[in-house]
Amino acid sequence: MKTLLPFSLDRADALNLQDQLRREIVSLIVSGTWPAGFRVPSSRHVAETLKISRNTAILAYQKLTADGYLVSRPKKGLFVANDAEQPWATGMVAGITFTRIASPDEVQRYIPFPFVDGIFDQDLFPADGWREATELASKRKQIESWSVMAGDDPALIEKIRTRVLPRRGIFVSSEEILLTLGAQHARALCLELVCAPNMKVGVEEPGQPLVRSLVETNGAEVVPQLLDTEGITLDGLDRCGAVFVTPSHQLPTGLTMGEARRKALIDLTAKHDLTLIEDDFESETNYLDEALPALWSMQKGGRFMYVASLAKVLDPSLCLGFVVADRETVAELRILRQRGAQQPPLNTQRTAAHFLALGHYDRMMRRLCGEFRKRIIALRDALNHYFPRSVEVQPFRGGTTLWVRAKDGINISELAALAARRGVMIETVEPYFAKPSGDKLFRLGITGVPLDRIRFGVATLSDAVRELSGVRETGEALLSNDALQSRMAGATLSCRTVYGEPCIIKLHADGSMSGHAGEAWEDTDQGVWRVENGLWFRRWQNWAYGEEVGFAVAIDDNVIRWLNRDGYVVDWAYIS
Repeated sequence: MKTLLPFSLDRADALNLQDQLRREIVSLIVSGTWPAGFRVPSSRHVAETLKISRNTAILAYQKLTADGYLVSRPKKGLFVANDAEQPWATGMVAGITFTRIASPDEVQRYIPFPFVDGIFDQDLFPADGWREATELASKRKQIESWSVMAGDDPALIEKIRTRVLPRRGIFVSSEEILLTLGAQHARALCLELVCAPNMKVGVEEPGQPLVRSLVETNGAEVVPQLLDTEGITLDGLDRCGAVFVTPSHQLPTGLTMGEARRKALIDLTAKHDLTLIEDDFESETNYLDEALPALWSMQKGGRFMYVASLAKVLDPSLCLGFVVADRETVAELRILRQRGAQQPPLNTQRTAAHFLALGHYDRMMRRLCGEFRKRIIALRDALNHYFPRSVEVQPFRGGTTLWVRAKDGINISELAALAARRGVMIETVEPYFAKPSGDKLFRLGITGVPLDRIRFGVATLSDAVRELSGVRETGEALLSNDALQSRMAGATLSCRTVYGEPCIIKLHADGSMSGHAGEAWEDTDQGVWRVENGLWFRRWQNWAYGEEVGFAVAIDDNVIRWLNRDGYVVDWAYIS
């Protein structure tokens, strides 16, 4: 039985037949109509059914195979590839911006280790796909189509409505979507519409300084709402007229609002008729855990606005965001937009529509999520290796940044200046606070540092930290060979990682050792240890890069401290 094709091609369309065919097949795959492992109809069948040349069908299939949507199985045919089903489909496209703390020329001086969010290495940009989409948008029939439009491109609105928003649990009509010049423009429009003199607006603390500024510029009063491990706290919100939140990845800490807190916020919004502005920041990078649906999908009342944009790696070329709201609110926002920057350029809109329609955006996000996952874990592991007791990392479920708290009285401004002289750029975070926090915090991003540079960059940063705050031990407290051997054999060491997970290490008398880490002890490793020349050596199979390292050891009651060759304490644990 031959497969029915649930679409047709239009010879009057501005796209040629090959590109139309690719667009329709990508839609079938992304929507799940053609699931992973599905055998696609032959090029001959497609050609006969759609009344096109077989070469057109073959060329479309070849491009889809090259893009990773289809795979060829010898003597069997073409099938939908397993990874064509987006692993990130439970929660993706987000409203994204970043706070620059330096100009681009300053960043260039700090290369090769710019741990600053929003700075991208060029390899991340989807040049080929964007070039193709641009070329399609520049064809004569395309120009004739979009150049006469008075408002938002219906083709792009439709792709956002059907391809992007359903992944966040949002199902709306085209009249409920407004395009903007980036997520920052969307935030400004929403706050201009909502804020009124003497109105109170709940804003996350720490949070986006521009949001605070926009609230105050529009005559309203900022009510800072502190964060806990679940995100924004709700005390006092019942006295506000609106609240601005970033639940997917809180900006700047990266926290993800838990399900219970989301439900409580929705209930509070409905009970007190609050206007809720949801900035879905970085929801597309929930690659370490299942993404929670947007607050929009949970609403029970009140007035909701949803702010988002396409992935921030596209910002330099795209700068395109959008707002989702009810029809009446969108109409009001459109009036505000007309008074200022107008809508995004029409050729950019059409280019973005093609970029989505041909599957380039989906392919890019699969690649970015995989790359960002590798980088964020590499950064986490490097911090755990080089900063085992001098920093703590805020829990995270993905994203592109880590929120780091330093210990030992480190002055973050001095650290940033010293690190910069060594070629490492970190982000100080005081601008994110409405009032001075007093905490020793900084922020590290992974978008601008390639995977193979992350470890060395963190090692360089650790040298700066030790220079500022290193604690030395006296030689009298160090254990000798015999004392080391006696005390370590059979010992159990307990500690926590920089990201808060417990870790147990057992040192066996035969020179082997075993380690268990994680809340469920799911992370395990094996290794060996030995004592030589007054130093304790250890090598793990996988942890700590699998490298042998030697330390001098001091033990005070039930606390063991490891010292490097320069006499600095680099780690400690409880020993039993």
